[in-house]
Amino acid sequence: MVAALVLILSCAALLCLGYQALALTHRYPLDYGEAPLLDQAMRLAAGGALYRAELSSPPYTISNYPPLYVMLLAPFVKLFGPSFFFGRLLSALGAWISAALLGWMVHLHTRDRLAAATTGLLFLALPYVVHWSSLLRVDLLALALSLGALALLVHRPDGRWSFRAAVVLLVGAIATRQTYALAAPLAACAWLFVRDRRRALQLAALVGGTSLAGFALLNGLTHGGFYFNIVTANVNEFDPRRLAWNLGRLLETAPVLLCASGVALFLLPRRNPLWPLAAPYAVGAACSALTIGKIGSNV
Repeated sequence: MVAALVLILSCAALLCLGYQALALTHRYPLDYGEAPLLDQAMRLAAGGALYRAELSSPPYTISNYPPLYVMLLAPFVKLFGPSFFFGRLLSALGAWISAALLGWMVHLHTRDRLAAATTGLLFLALPYVVHWSSLLRVDLLALALSLGALALLVHRPDGRWSFRAAVVLLVGAIATRQTYALAAPLAACAWLFVRDRRRALQLAALVGGTSLAGFALLNGLTHGGFYFNIVTANVNEFDPRRLAWNLGRLLETAPVLLCASGVALFLLPRRNPLWPLAAPYAVGAACSALTIGKIGSNV
């Protein structure tokens, strides 16, 4: 039974890797959101502005994410010209790093190699992960940064360097995608709160304060353009039917995982050593997932 599980999950991971490799060698867009991000990297590399306060002149495009992902792409665009390769490679690496971090966190508290490997490989087997990790999109970088922060806090919850690095990584995740201000910081604070309330409050203050300071700085430098692109232009219509349809597809894709997470969330808090981390993360991630009902959102 164990051998069959490992074989199936290993095959799924290889399929994920093959899918990502095919995407890396494809020269043209695979998703409507890839080209705008690449265009932003090209503009940034040429010294142009990302966040304009008005759209009365070309280019008539919105930069609806914080700048970190585009900033990482800009040097490669400047050196090698416009290419989807480097952005897709960053997403693929983000997926594999995320899988490794998930497995590491499980192994730290269970010392069970099979459970750790199953955790990481299951993540790579999810169709949403396979699809999205092959695209030039911001999400997998943000996920890897946020999970890196959580893994450090699981490994060394009382360490100074791990605490500081976790703050940097959480802020980096928020600077990549603004919705990462919820699940991972909530989980990190909850994880620390059961050990040292003071450190949990410090983490919340540092992550929140640094993120807000960065927001204010960028908004000031762009004369309100950052707020216009990140907030105003992102206020799209919410469609409950779209939300219901996507939740239905999620239930069809991962019914066992969803049921298991529900059981772990409500029935086994004392038997799961990672419950103070996993339960708040599950709640925060579920709330973030509800934004799929907003017009323009994707998997």
